This record gives sequence, C-alpha cells and structure tokens, in this order.
Amino acid sequence: FYKAKNYLYRIYLIFNITEKNFVLETKDLLTKLFDKSPSMYRSLNTLILLYRSRDIFDFIMSYLQWSPYKRKAHTICLRNHNHSRAFKIGFLRGNVDSDGHISKNVISFASSSPYLIDDIRKFLSDLNIQHKYREYEERRTNRVNMHHVRILKEDRTKFMLLIKPRELKNLKKYAPAGI
Repeated sequence: FYKAKNYLYRIYLIFNITEKNFVLETKDLLTKLFDKSPSMYRSLNTLILLYRSRDIFDFIMSYLQWSPYKRKAHTICLRNHNHSRAFKIGFLRGNVDSDGHISKNVISFASSSPYLIDDIRKFLSDLNIQHKYREYEERRTNRVNMHHVRILKEDRTKFMLLIKPRELKNLKKYAPAGI
C-alpha cells in the first residue's frame, strides 16, 4: 500500500508461491469488485498482485489508519469498529490467514501494532470468543514489542466453525468436523 510523492498509487497483495489457486481466485474477485484487473508477477517465492489505482487506495483508506510519524506496521488499525458481523468474521479470517497461527492446541495472532491487536480483541469479544492477550517485551533496542492474542482451547472449535479460516498448510488435520 503506497502513495508516491508524484501521486502514483500502488497496492501490493503478496502471497506465497504455493497459493497460486487462491491468488487466481483473489484476482478474479478483485477484478469483479473494482472493474480493473491487477498485474500479476512472481518474485522469488511470492506471487504479487499489483494495483495502480487511486480509487482502490481511497477505498482502503476509508477502513484503515496509521500514524504518519511511525512505521505503518507498528500503528495500523481500523478507523472504526461499527461494522457488521460478516465484516468482523472476514477481518478475523484475513488476520488469521495472513499473520495467524493454527495448530492442534492453539490459534493465535501476532502483530507489532497494539492497535491492530486491540481491533482483533474487540471483534473476538463481540463474537463471544474467549481469548488471552500478552505483550512480549523486546529487549533489543532496535525492535518493538510484539502483541499476541491466543484463542482459549475451549473456544478453538467455536472459532474454527464461525471464522472458517481458508485452507492453510496442515489445517485439515486440526480442523473440527464441519469445515
């Protein structure tokens, strides 16, 4: 997500090379939504969809905000929390698919942005999914603290059935019946 000084707008969606089918599905969906097809190219072990569009930039900006004085990744968050249940589920699905972790015992989220983690926690609470929060203090001065949310074991199945994470590596062996 980038706006150059010459007002060229670029939105990069970066995927693992093993997710080619998902990338093609995403490309088709975005083309229908925005009536504009993104460029697609490979770089090392990633597939990248690239949009050059102010309209899409403005659309994203209507949902997200961050501090202009700090790194975007450390301050990014939603502009508001007045969203539908479907939006909250999709938001959580996107976060667990991109920066989450699913194993036999644990579902967790991690971010360097405490504000993004607050958004995740708010939506989990709104959906009555029990979770724990922990901040890991970084001792190295050139790093920031990491913020982690962990879904409690008793709500793991509830989370999986409601959020329906997209098929991640090894997910099938951890998924409850019905997914």
